[in-house]
Amino acid sequence: MARRGGPLKPHDKPKHPKHPRAIKEGSKTVMIDGSTSIKFLMDNRG
Repeated sequence: MARRGGPLKPHDKPKHPKHPRAIKEGSKTVMIDGSTSIKFLMDNRG
């Protein structure tokens, strides 16, 4: 399970450097085992 603000594997695309990612927010309505789920917000670099 991941937590808001937690680190994720660096993200990369061909011809672009790896850059760090983090979980930005959690769902207020979707629960998994009593904890809120997470939403991955990806940037549009490149």
